[in-house]
Amino acid sequence: MGRSLTVANNSPNNFGGAFTFAGGVAPELDANNQAVVDASGQPVLTRITSIEQYRRTLLFQSLGYPFAQIQALGGGASQFSITGGDPYAELSQTDAGIYFTDDWKLASNLTVSLGLRYEFQTNVSDHNDWAPRVSVAWSPGRGGKTGQSGWVIRAGSGMFYSRISDGLYLNTLRFNGENQLRYTVDNPSFYLGNIPALSTLSSTSPLVRNTFSGNLRAPYTIQSAIGVERQLPWHTTLAINYLNSRGVHLLRTRNINAPLDGTYDPAIPLSGVRPFGAAAGTLYQYESDGISNQNQIIVNVNSRINSRISLFGYYTYGRAYTNTDTVSTFPADQYNLTDEYGRSSFDIRHKVFLGGSLGTRFGVQLSPFLIFNSGRPFNVTIGRDENGDLLFTDRPSFAAASQCGQADIVCNSFGNFNLNPAPGTALIPRNFGNGPSFFSMNLRVAKTWGFGEGTSRPSGGGGGGGSHGHDHGGNIFGTGGGMGSMFGGGASTGQRYQLTLSVMARNLLNNVNDADYTGNLSSPYFGRANALYSGFGAGGASTNNRRLELGLRFTF
Repeated sequence: MGRSLTVANNSPNNFGGAFTFAGGVAPELDANNQAVVDASGQPVLTRITSIEQYRRTLLFQSLGYPFAQIQALGGGASQFSITGGDPYAELSQTDAGIYFTDDWKLASNLTVSLGLRYEFQTNVSDHNDWAPRVSVAWSPGRGGKTGQSGWVIRAGSGMFYSRISDGLYLNTLRFNGENQLRYTVDNPSFYLGNIPALSTLSSTSPLVRNTFSGNLRAPYTIQSAIGVERQLPWHTTLAINYLNSRGVHLLRTRNINAPLDGTYDPAIPLSGVRPFGAAAGTLYQYESDGISNQNQIIVNVNSRINSRISLFGYYTYGRAYTNTDTVSTFPADQYNLTDEYGRSSFDIRHKVFLGGSLGTRFGVQLSPFLIFNSGRPFNVTIGRDENGDLLFTDRPSFAAASQCGQADIVCNSFGNFNLNPAPGTALIPRNFGNGPSFFSMNLRVAKTWGFGEGTSRPSGGGGGGGSHGHDHGGNIFGTGGGMGSMFGGGASTGQRYQLTLSVMARNLLNNVNDADYTGNLSSPYFGRANALYSGFGAGGASTNNRRLELGLRFTF
């Protein structure tokens, strides 16, 4: 299999510029918006949110204050970024893969499968990606009078590569310091109506460029699993699988020309010692040195009790740790990556899916299904750039309860945090916070009428198919099954023409499912969701408020 593409596009993104307000420590204001001073005449400092910083900027600008005074009173943006130059960029990229597999039936109840895949991709330094895979299926006790066994044991392991997106390479061409010009200004001394020209910024602010690491290579996952499946009474199948996934060479981004630790002074623009010098600007480098480890136990149950009743579902317990979530992940400290290993953003400990199909009198079919996920983690950040890397990924350190009430200490239900940790202080773990859980109960009610000549023997309420697959880490056993007629048309009548009337109740109990929590400690919305979880869950389960859908389907 091979694929070749050419991408050419224009991207004038952020050509108008953008201001960022991050909050911080500023003078306390009285009812007349004047600075409160202490007995010695010095301003009383307090921590303000990003919204308050924005409010002060607009207020004092409307009053005609000089911008230096606006900043002294806690106004002014924390950062300004703008892009200009040539928005056009194009690239060509080719990738190819060759796969070989074979099965050996060593005995009537024992099968061994071997596979080998080779992958190739241009625009990266690595061109030799070999991915071996092996699996074994054994049915102990098979070969008796019936020739069947109620047990199946499967085990396997393999490597699975991920291609590097052409969009990353396109960014390195676009932001190479010659085509599109991108500038970032810390604590800008201007606001709307006074934005300097790009030619002015070029003499006062370093360029921001994107580049590939010299040893960038495609990420891959080593996935290993072992599982047992057992046939039980009442046409029931129980399967228990253990999966281990280890990610290697995962992608992340790092500012390789950030100020060295301890050399940056937030009060002095462009201060700090930089490895490539201040003239080299900001260098965002795509790297492939991330790792991940995930362990899961998955229990699948599938039962077709009779022609009218079927039940199925799965439960997953998992733990996932990594030092990067995506290529867009930046470390808190560009030169200390040891503190980045922590919970993965998809480390959801518990997942439950239960569904079924019940054929009732008069041909009415009921199909309930329930989904529950425990909360996923979120990253807790200061919300300010304290180390001069132009990123808002800085994390706080832990604080003692006795420090609560001080200007740079935040105490809430998630913990006690120091927003201004001393150099060398251990930071809180990445993805320290735990977000909201998810629950949705759904029900489909359907009635099917048939007419015309007969085609086959009519069926009952339909079933749930095989055991349900999993959405993280894959399933090398390929045991994922369908969800039967609960999402389809309805029970077959055995006649050529069928008309199905259905009512679908999504989120029947109207449970409020929040989106991920805000992790910025400088935001008034920290630890809260400012939106509902959007979209649909497994099997089309509504993640928003209760919704009723009426459907009419004709098949022939």
